[in-house]
Formats: sequence, C-alpha cells, structure tokens
Amino acid sequence: MFTWFWLPGRRARQALATGRPEQARELLEPHVKAGHRKALSLLTHVAAGFLSRAERALATDNPEAAWDDLLAAEAMAPGDAKAGDLRATLTKLAAATCRAAFLAGNLEFVRTAIARFKARAAVHPAFDWLPSATTDLQAARDLADQGDFAAALGLIDRTRSRLPVEAGVGLTHARDDVAARYERGRAAQQQLFAAVESKEWREVHRWAEDLLAVAPEHRDARQLRAMAWDRLAVSAPADGALPTLDVPNGFAVAAGPRFSAARTLTNPIPVAGPADRTVGAVAAPRRLFLSLDGVGGFLLLFKPRIQIGADANPAPIDVPVTAGLHKVHTEIARDAEGGYLIEPKEGAAVAVNGQPVTDRRALKSGDEVQLGASFRFRFEQPNPLSGTAVLTPLSHHRMAGHATGVILVASNLLVGPAEDTHIPVPRALAGLIFYTTPDGLGVRADGAIRVQTVEFHTNAVLPVPCQVETDEYRFRIDVYDPRS
Repeated sequence: MFTWFWLPGRRARQALATGRPEQARELLEPHVKAGHRKALSLLTHVAAGFLSRAERALATDNPEAAWDDLLAAEAMAPGDAKAGDLRATLTKLAAATCRAAFLAGNLEFVRTAIARFKARAAVHPAFDWLPSATTDLQAARDLADQGDFAAALGLIDRTRSRLPVEAGVGLTHARDDVAARYERGRAAQQQLFAAVESKEWREVHRWAEDLLAVAPEHRDARQLRAMAWDRLAVSAPADGALPTLDVPNGFAVAAGPRFSAARTLTNPIPVAGPADRTVGAVAAPRRLFLSLDGVGGFLLLFKPRIQIGADANPAPIDVPVTAGLHKVHTEIARDAEGGYLIEPKEGAAVAVNGQPVTDRRALKSGDEVQLGASFRFRFEQPNPLSGTAVLTPLSHHRMAGHATGVILVASNLLVGPAEDTHIPVPRALAGLIFYTTPDGLGVRADGAIRVQTVEFHTNAVLPVPCQVETDEYRFRIDVYDPRS
C-alpha cells in the first residue's frame, strides 16, 4: 500500500511546492475516495495551497481568482479559520463593489454581481437591501423614460428612506437627474399640447422631439410626433412641391402624400462624378466606411473595378495596404454575371491558393490571395444570390486603415446571424440589409431605424455622415478618403 501511493504522493507534494494545488488535488482525488490516510492528510496541505494562492490573488487585485481558490479550499477543509477570515475579507470587498456600482447607476452589474456572490454563500447586510433597491431604481428609471416623472421621484424617495444613510445620500444624484428631466419635460409637454390645439404641426414635431429627448418612451409624444408627420404629408401643396420639416442636426425630411419611412432625406449621399456613380444603373459614392458597433469597421466600395496597392501611393487608390506592394499592384473586376476576375499589374507578384497568377484569372468564393511577399486576404461571395464580395485580410498588414474587411457592393449588403451574410453577427437575432438606390445608400431593418434624431420604420435612405441605431444594431457611415 505504501509503495503504491509513494509516486502520486511525491508528485502531489511537488505540485504544491510549485504553486499548483489543483494538480495536487487531481493526483490525490482517487486515493482520497479510496480512504488512503496519507492522501487525506495531504489534502489539508492542498487546501492551504489554495488559500495561499487566493491571498496572493487578492493582493494583486484579482478577487475573482481569490474567490475560486477560496471555494476550492473550503470544499477540502470546511471550517478552516484562515478560510473564514479570507471569506470575510472578500465578502466586504464584494459588498463595497456592489454599493459603488449601485451609487454609480450601474444596475445591471449589481444584479449580476449579487447573484454571483449569493451563489458563493456570501452574507453581508448590503446584500439584504441592494436587490430591492436596484429593482426600485430601475423601475424609477423606466417611469421617467415613460414621462411619469412624479411617480419616479416618489419611488426614489421611498427607496432612499429605507436605505442606510450613506446609500440614501448617494441617490441624490439620481433624484436630481430625474428632477431636471421633469422640469424640461413639463415645459416641453405644455408647449406640445398648445401646438396641438393650434394645429401648428411643425411646432408639434419640435416639442414632441424635445419631450422624447428627456422621456424617450413617452407614449403621447410618440403618437403626436407620428400625427405631425401625417398632417404635414396631407397638407402638401397641389403643385407637388413637398414642404420640408426642419429637425435637429441639419436634417430636412421631405413630407408628402403617402409619406413613409422609405422616403428620402433631402441631403442624400453625395455622389462624386460620372465615373464614380455607376453600380449597374444605381447611383452611389465610390467609398464609404461602415463602423458597426461590436463587430468592426468595413470599407464599402461601389465600383465594378477596384485597385489594390501600397498605401504610400499619393493618388487615390481604392484599397490601400500597408505592405511592400506596387503603387497599383492588382485589380479586381466584377463581370456582368456577378463573377469576379483578378488581374495583376506588370511585374507585381500575385498568387491564388499558392499558385502564381500572371494573367487575368477568375476568383471563386474561398480563394486565398497573396500579393507581394506576405500580404494575404480571403475572397468570399457568401450569398449565391448576391454579387457582393468580401475581402478579409489574413496577414497582419493594415488594409484600408484598420478595416476588418473590404466589401465590393453589387446591389446589397447583408448583415446578421445567417451563414450566407456578408458580415456575420452570430449573436444577433435579426438581420440588416443595406441596398443601393438612385438616391444613395438605403438600409432595411425590423422595427424602428433612428438616423440621428429622425426615426423611420423598416426602411431609410442614409445621409453621409450619419449615426444610425436600430433595435438590434448601432452603426456609423462616413465617406472614406484613403489620403486622410
């Protein structure tokens, strides 16, 4: 029996000596289950090893790692006094962190953190009042967003009266914020209803927007804003000239009979010149940059033929690359059937799937292209029904600034969770479609589309530059200048 346990026991001691208590635990576990006395005695040393590492983690400001090691130590040595002291320290730190997050208004963090600490059997007086206070403060926020500021203030006051003094004082900032919104919202609401009574629909829209700025879920303001759109559309002159509704940030939205969100803004995407306009028969700019929150940045090109070359080139080039390339290294062109050809320039090294290319060659989805000595990218056409193609860098070189990819837009660009999208977003629940129109770049999404402060439904044509938010996505569109 002694000989049989000698080797795993020695290895367990070595693991403890080198700060690897989890390996020692793994080595001892079968022998502990078998009731081996020496293994059981070594288990207390393993627990001490976990505790020592937990203290080091806490000293280096890593409380999560300290909690993990503490729980491992408690599982092997329940009732250990040293573990009890460390638990008390970590619990106090957790309570202080949750209180600070609550007072800073980070309610989602508080909810998640408290659930995690309760699962660890952490007990502290703060964990008794924080859950209900967090729920109440979130409810007050929701009431304020709906425009019920009086109810929100009353709920904050009642919550504050039940909290410890230091926490109650900390809610003063939240109350002051709601009170300030209350004053702004009350003034806007008075002006809004006065404008409705006088049927000044431009003023109705103006004051509805002001009210929604402080109470974004205010039902009456949303309904009256929609009514303003409708009334302005109905009142269009018989000569067909569409009135414009002035809204913030320089937007002017055309209103007219059968107005819908698909109608265009009066400042559509700028178009460069005849050579840069055509994508089939659709007008579009040559280059835009799409910054999609949480996903990346993408250079959008609307030309049927693009050039790739060194970014040191002072002349405008479609896809500049920080690599040892010729000024214009190669061209990629879309044919009439939606296929693509790559054509190296004279003396430029180009390879597709490891095979050198010296003349024009067709590209197929999944091809890996190498330019020069080391710059590589993948060519893909993920959707067989779309002529749009995606160039994704595979090497470390910078492509078009810091672009995640370059997209050669034929007529549409698909974003979303499906496998055949040009920009995959696996965690998304719905898709987003960009499409070219005679007026510029349009976007289609489920639900509301908020372009700056103007809200559309389902479809919108985008000005450039602009910031856009839908129920699922947030993104920005800018004109791309490779020389900037």
